[in-house]
Amino acid sequence: MNLILKLKYFSLIAFLPLLMGIVVIGCKKDAEEEEEEGGDATDDITDDVPQSGTEVSIYAGNEDGIAGDAVNVDSALDGKLNRPHGIALDNAGNLYVADYENKKIKFIKKSGTKAGLYSFITLSEKPSAMVLDKTGNRLIYVAKGNTIKTIAIAGKSVATLAGTGDNSFTNGAAASSAFNEISGLLLDEPNKKLYISDTKNYLIRVLDLETNMVSTFIGKTDGSRAFSTGKFHDRPDGTEAPKVYHSESPADMRLNGPRGMALIHATAPNFNFYFTDTASHIIRMYSSETDKVTIFLGQGKMAGYKDSAPTLFNSPKSLVVDSNNNMFVSDTLNYKIRKITIAGTKAVVSTIAGSAIGLKDTEGDAHDPLTARFLYPDFLAINGEGDIFVSDTINNVIRKITFH
Repeated sequence: MNLILKLKYFSLIAFLPLLMGIVVIGCKKDAEEEEEEGGDATDDITDDVPQSGTEVSIYAGNEDGIAGDAVNVDSALDGKLNRPHGIALDNAGNLYVADYENKKIKFIKKSGTKAGLYSFITLSEKPSAMVLDKTGNRLIYVAKGNTIKTIAIAGKSVATLAGTGDNSFTNGAAASSAFNEISGLLLDEPNKKLYISDTKNYLIRVLDLETNMVSTFIGKTDGSRAFSTGKFHDRPDGTEAPKVYHSESPADMRLNGPRGMALIHATAPNFNFYFTDTASHIIRMYSSETDKVTIFLGQGKMAGYKDSAPTLFNSPKSLVVDSNNNMFVSDTLNYKIRKITIAGTKAVVSTIAGSAIGLKDTEGDAHDPLTARFLYPDFLAINGEGDIFVSDTINNVIRKITFH
C-alpha cells in the first residue's frame, strides 16, 4: 500500500465517527445513533468458513479510494465516485449508482467482461436509496432523504412520487405525505407496493402504487424510538430471544432505525418481510400469516460479530435475496458481508467477505474473500448469476463479489 493510501486510512480510522456524521447516514446514516448504539467489531470471535473460489474486486471507482467525478470512461476503474449510495441493476446487468456527493446518478454499462462508467443524469439534490422496476423503464430514488422521485429511463424526465420535502410524518395521499430520513426502498411489483424505511420516524411505510396512498406498515406512529423484542420465541439460530415483552403487533412495534428490507413470498398469498433494525443490531421478520413481527436474528442492542448462535451483528444495513431465497446483509460496522441460509424454521449465518476496515481485494490463488477489506459497506444489489455488488461508501467505490 503506498504512503498516500496509508495516510488515508490512518486518518479515516482516527476520524471515522466524524466522517459518518458528516457524510453517511446509514443507508444515509445518523452517526450519533450508531455511536450510541453501536460497538466495536469483535474480530477475536469468529466462525468464518472461507468460501473457496469467491473473489472480491473493485468494480467501479478509483482503485485507491480517491473521491471524484470522472465519468464517460470505457473502464469503470478509470472513473471516480464520491460517496456512492443506492445501486440498482437492470436486466442486461448494467448498474445504476446514486453518486451522493456529486448529485448524480451514474451508469455502469456492462460490455462482455468489461464495464464503463458514464453519467446518466445530474440532479438538483443528493440521491440515496434507489430501485429499478423489472422492465428497466423507471428508476425510483430518494432525494434529500425525505422525497421519493421517479426517472423515466428513456426520456430522463423526473417527477415526484411521494413526499412534500418536509422532515415530518404524514400519511395519506402521496403528494401530501411526509417522511423523515428515508434509508431504503423495496419495490413489490406484483402487488403494486413500494415499501419505505422511514428511519427517523422509526417506521416502515408503504406506498400503494395503484391508489397513491401512503400508510404505516410497521411501527408505532407516535415518533417514539425504542427497542421492542416482541414475545420471546426460539430464534432460527437456536437461541432464545431476550425475555422483554412489548408487543408483536405491527402497529405497536417500536423500532430503532429500520433500513434494509427484503421480501420472500411463501405459499400465496403469504409472505415474510425482513428488515434490519440497524441501531438495535438485529434483523426482524414480519409474517403475513401470523400478522406478527419477531426478531429473526441478532441479540438486540448487543453489537458484536459472531456467525454461530448466538448470532451478533454491528449496524446491519442493506438486505438482498438470491434466487434460492438466501439472504445477504451488509454488516456495516463489522466491515463484512454476511449470508443467511434459511431452511424451514432454521437459519444459518456465515461471513462471505470482509475482515476489517480498509480497501483490499482478494489476493493470491486461493482468492480468500475473508482477506478483503471494506470501509462502510452499505447498499447491496444482486444479479441473476448471484454476483453481489456493494456500495463501499467511504472507499468511494463499488465492489463486486463473484462466486466461481
